[in-house]
Amino acid sequence: MQRKTVPGTANGADNEVMISTTTFWFWYPDYDADRNIKLIKSLELDVDGLDIWLFVTDGFRAPTWQKEVRRHLETYKYRTFHTDFFDIDWTQEIDAAAFRQRLEELQETSDRYDVQDVVIHADFLLRDRFFLLELLQKSLPRMRISFETMDRTKKYGTNPHDFKEIFSFDKSFGLVPDVAHLNDCRAESNWREFFCAHKLASRIRFVL
Repeated sequence: MQRKTVPGTANGADNEVMISTTTFWFWYPDYDADRNIKLIKSLELDVDGLDIWLFVTDGFRAPTWQKEVRRHLETYKYRTFHTDFFDIDWTQEIDAAAFRQRLEELQETSDRYDVQDVVIHADFLLRDRFFLLELLQKSLPRMRISFETMDRTKKYGTNPHDFKEIFSFDKSFGLVPDVAHLNDCRAESNWREFFCAHKLASRIRFVL
């Protein structure tokens, strides 16, 4: 579940709540976004937004969801896509053309379902990160891009310095702290460095 704090509200009193399609992943190990959206719809939850996990892996194509799902998505104030690119070895040279094709398909999916935010795991920015950040901007021109904090098993996106580096490239990028990951890394990075340091706190779009 995600919370979005509305700036200017007292003590976060008007926080708005999102739910993720992965909330019920353990019910169905063979994850399917369409099925999980329908499950969430059937629960009639009073939430403001839906965070939709997509496997943007090799051969990714825009999903074709039924009208029932389309209509349900329109009822949310916030809609986000959420992904990583786990099937690529980011320690090696990548096929930029193939990666660009994935991103363009993700943009097409965004346009089809009117989803304007995407949350991406930051651990893929191991090398050539400014090239990759520019590629994201060019391939996802109509999406607001945010990066999620990673846990200590990852090699990037695990500390405040990494995100300050990302925002030095372009301040339009957002930050999505995952509290579980921050807790995992608390011996190395204090939560306060993310939530109270202006350069990072001002970039927070959602909190997981």
